[in-house]
Amino acid sequence: MRAVLLGFAAAVSTAFFVLVAVSLAVPDSNHPSYLRSVAGAALGLGLVWGSISTWAHIYVFERADRSSTMKLFPGPRPSDPIEFRAWIWKWNFFGAAILVLLCGLAISVSIWLQEH
Repeated sequence: MRAVLLGFAAAVSTAFFVLVAVSLAVPDSNHPSYLRSVAGAALGLGLVWGSISTWAHIYVFERADRSSTMKLFPGPRPSDPIEFRAWIWKWNFFGAAILVLLCGLAISVSIWLQEH
């Protein structure tokens, strides 16, 4: 039952971020350049990537009947294969978070450039 609930929560949250990605990727005729649309599409992809990596990290531990470690940073490479798979997904989450931050910065710069 728990696996079904986790799968449902993963599907709903990822579908929400896919909706955000599609809505941010639509080009707007008010913008002279497509920088904001490209950055919005990349932002949406980063949100989807972050959601999938978060749920995959949880799934790896649930599948092995272990509890997830609650460390913010993954630390050194673990030797246990299950913890190694979770470690990779956690680094994927950090990559997605950096992508989201950079896209937010690009959107802000494009708005600033449009007003000046």
